[in-house]
Amino acid sequence: MAIAAGFSVFIYFSIDIEIKVPDTLVSHPQNSHFLQKPTIVFSSFENTVHTDPGNLDSDLVSTLLQKNVAKLASQYNVVNFNAITIPKSLALHDIDNAENTAQAYQASIIVWGSVDETHITLNVLKTGDKPFTIAKFSDEYKKRTRLQSPNAFASLNITDLPAEVEFISYFLLAQLFYVNHDYQAAIDFFHMTVEDAQEQALLDVLPELFFSLGWLYQQEETFNYEKSVEYYSKGLQDRRLSSYMYVNRGVSKQLASDISGAVQDYNLAIENDTGNAVAYNNRAIVREQLQDIKGAYADYYRAIQIAPGLQEAHFNLGKLNYQQGDLRSAQNNFENAVLINPQDGDAYYNRGFIKQLLNDPAGAAVDYGKAIELTPKDIDAYINRGITRIIRGDSNGAIDDFSQAIALNPASANAYYNRGIAFQMAGLLEKAIYDYDRAIRFDPQSPAAYNNRGGARHALNDLAGAIEDFTAAIERKHDFAAAYVNRGNVYAQNEQPSKAIADFNTALVYEPNYAEAFYNRALVYQSQNNLILAKKDYSRAIALNPNNDKAYINRGAVLQSQGKLEEAIKDYNQAIMINPQYAAAYNNRGLVKKKQENALKAIDDFNKAISLDPSFADAYFNRYHILKQTEHSLSTTIKRTTDTSSIDQPDSKTSLSQTKTP
Repeated sequence: MAIAAGFSVFIYFSIDIEIKVPDTLVSHPQNSHFLQKPTIVFSSFENTVHTDPGNLDSDLVSTLLQKNVAKLASQYNVVNFNAITIPKSLALHDIDNAENTAQAYQASIIVWGSVDETHITLNVLKTGDKPFTIAKFSDEYKKRTRLQSPNAFASLNITDLPAEVEFISYFLLAQLFYVNHDYQAAIDFFHMTVEDAQEQALLDVLPELFFSLGWLYQQEETFNYEKSVEYYSKGLQDRRLSSYMYVNRGVSKQLASDISGAVQDYNLAIENDTGNAVAYNNRAIVREQLQDIKGAYADYYRAIQIAPGLQEAHFNLGKLNYQQGDLRSAQNNFENAVLINPQDGDAYYNRGFIKQLLNDPAGAAVDYGKAIELTPKDIDAYINRGITRIIRGDSNGAIDDFSQAIALNPASANAYYNRGIAFQMAGLLEKAIYDYDRAIRFDPQSPAAYNNRGGARHALNDLAGAIEDFTAAIERKHDFAAAYVNRGNVYAQNEQPSKAIADFNTALVYEPNYAEAFYNRALVYQSQNNLILAKKDYSRAIALNPNNDKAYINRGAVLQSQGKLEEAIKDYNQAIMINPQYAAAYNNRGLVKKKQENALKAIDDFNKAISLDPSFADAYFNRYHILKQTEHSLSTTIKRTTDTSSIDQPDSKTSLSQTKTP
């Protein structure tokens, strides 16, 4: 019996990915780089007494402050900002009204206060103060460490306005640069503010100023480990801020790889304030670095218990749960992170990635899409969404996503590699080879790219090129079982069965439960008429993958050759149950029924095979054969010496991967 049996070809997607965890600190908010003129609004001061407050005229305070800020700004050549006074008077403790007023004037800072017989209370509010993510520091950081931020609100008691007005002006200009993200200028003016405060013995304000300087020296563009530690240490004299100081000093030490020093500072922060959720979050990260997983979990849970809205703790806990293999919990953590901050593209990305691992490609694609909307230059989100589109059969959509990734980074080996897969799965083999060429150019050591290019060359019948590529893949990854199987397939097609079997054997050494290796080795044994070994390998392939309809039909053919017709029919029946559209299974079962002299049922099977595949020549021949035999007599001599059994080409196997991040 002639058996037309094909080999499985494996497109390999290298799995090398982590959750997206930007190497970031989370810290104080920053506005745009002077995209608009920043504005300071001075509201009229409230007069809290009914008698004449002497020389503290409430109507003149805001004007005096506005003029001195403008004068000092001119002295230091500070341009492109507005300092305006408004007649509206705000109640001293009405911060909400102050914030609404600032927003109405699109102001970065609003100043208001009150005047009584002895002093002025001056309030300063920086608008829009929310924690934000700043830039990368170290590749070792895989979690979001949060800095305690300088207060958005400050209240100063002024007893001698003419003497202290310069200090206030320095302070306000420093804050203006701070909220508008010009950190170096903010540092310069905070230093001048400190000098003026020290000259006038305004000692109560120094800790807050030291805290601001320490924070500014932790930003990427102004980072200075020694100075940040210096100013936080100076500020520790104020017990009200000591817990915050310890947290931020711990972050600086952590960035400088002083892990023991960081732990000590986080411990001191918690000792000074057991309700400091940020300290617990940051200490948890260090505990992870020290492999104290139990302690890290305890700290994250405590941080969330204290501050359920601390988004970084939910985000970091999701990363930890992912690392520990608890995907459902990780998904819940990232869902919380998204709920707390719907503008966090990385949280959407990570939730999408977890959904992909949980076999929800549609849900993953939605989250990757949201990540792209929020961070349009996120190449990883494009690549991973492209992969979900491949899984869902949308090759064109996948190609679009990978092309976007390539536009963002023309040297991305991963983007070319994945687009090559999309082209290959769409049957555009020449384009696939072009992309694999580019992937190899940018990553010459990628075994997967060589393997997949070999598969494309094999499909184009370039057997020598395919063997060359599979060999290159094996040279770069000696235990690459899929590459051995693929090269074995080419050797088998090239009529080199010994080399083919040797490659399948090697694949099984590295992956003893590799069903496709057993299946393909069985095909070679079957072609050599070694039916005992072929049957054994098909049985092993079926045990490992009970849904392999092709293994059933091929084992049925072996049993048919051995005269075990009832067992053969059982295998054909199983192949049909798995795949009711399997024309070859009906054809082969018809041949067995013919041998059992059940002509009518045999004809039914040949008819079914033809209805499923109108171009199925073997089924036409076999039906003609039995019809002629029935028409004349069962003893008529058949000129064709063998019946024709056919087995469809097995489907290509794919196992998808994502891009690595970070």
